[in-house]
Amino acid sequence: MQITTRTWFALFGLGVALILVGPLLPLIRSVALLLFLAALLSMLLYPLVVRLERRRVPAGLTVAGVLTLIVALFLFLGVQVLPLFATALNGLSRLLVAIAPRIEAGVVQLPLTTVINTVSSLIGDVSSALIGAAARVGALFWTLFVLVVLVFTLVTSSATRLWLLRFFVPPAYQARVVSLGGAVSEGLSRWFLAQLAISGYYVVGYSIAGLVVGIPFAVPIAVISGLLEFIPYLGGLVGLGLAVLSAATVSESAVIWIIIAETIIGMVAVYVVVPYFFARAIKVPPGAVLLGLYIGGLVGGFFAALLTVPVVTIITILIRELRPVSTTPREADEPTQRLS
Repeated sequence: MQITTRTWFALFGLGVALILVGPLLPLIRSVALLLFLAALLSMLLYPLVVRLERRRVPAGLTVAGVLTLIVALFLFLGVQVLPLFATALNGLSRLLVAIAPRIEAGVVQLPLTTVINTVSSLIGDVSSALIGAAARVGALFWTLFVLVVLVFTLVTSSATRLWLLRFFVPPAYQARVVSLGGAVSEGLSRWFLAQLAISGYYVVGYSIAGLVVGIPFAVPIAVISGLLEFIPYLGGLVGLGLAVLSAATVSESAVIWIIIAETIIGMVAVYVVVPYFFARAIKVPPGAVLLGLYIGGLVGGFFAALLTVPVVTIITILIRELRPVSTTPREADEPTQRLS
């Protein structure tokens, strides 16, 4: 195979472009992820917006209401989690009080310079950690603000959607892309409703089990489990672990009973609840979900795992929409028989 001069120049230009773009890859990745999240949330909200618009509810009001509900849910979760942290801090304070005499005896034996240096280093580490945490929280809130603006624009502005379609998609494929987008949007909405029902099952089941056994913080643990169940199997495992830790503060029999109860709840979810709701929503093979979770965990940890099931759902829908419908020989002969 002979490579022309034009091809060599093209390869050289590609290499130069990769060298120049290399340092910008983290920025490009962050922007691409933000745009993907905006598109995902927009497709998820769009069917609801369309249905409510038929009932004369403005699209902006629907999006604002949904986003406000999400923020309120996270604030509620934070309020529910605070007692858990308060209990942990109280336990830590009691532990420090108990070992204070031994710490004091050890400190007295140390040189004053060593004590001062240790305390100074500790204060410096704490201040650095606080500054870093504040910067990350600020960056997170700014990212969420940009995400909300993008989602609001994509869902409520038909002119923006039309401009994006015409800019990125050739005219010959625009109708097909719109059709695929509608199918993906409906599929994501069905998946979300199914996942919401599964999460509700965990919240109700774990709440009842915790209240019957009598463990502390039964409802907050159940709410955390339900929300984390948007990553399949994670919510059940985390909820079981938290419930066991909480039951350990009551008695050994409470630990045994909570393990039995929540194991039964988890088994019913795996074999009955999850297949039922997913079968009614969209058929996603369990093997594909597990493989996606494995790949997502390797690529991006917790956050990537959170996006695994929506991405697998989108891929499944696109494959079904793009795959040609196979016909049996008998079905293929029917049109000919009807024409004759």
